[in-house]
Amino acid sequence: MKSESFDFLNQIISERIHDASILEYLGIMVVELDRINNIVNEFIFIAKPDETIKISRNNIYSIITNIIKFMEPQ
Repeated sequence: MKSESFDFLNQIISERIHDASILEYLGIMVVELDRINNIVNEFIFIAKPDETIKISRNNIYSIITNIIKFMEPQ
């Protein structure tokens, strides 16, 4: 899913630069920027707080004990 802003950037660059080797590198840069944009958008989506999360009081000792048991080798 390519970003329209990167397509626009690629179009403007292509109109102003006519050296094929530079255009090739700029094309790669636009593709990589699009990949970075997608990764950042996924992080933003994952980082959104879930509104169904409920906070409750728990016994910290039992939580740590369960974590230690989970981390022990089988």
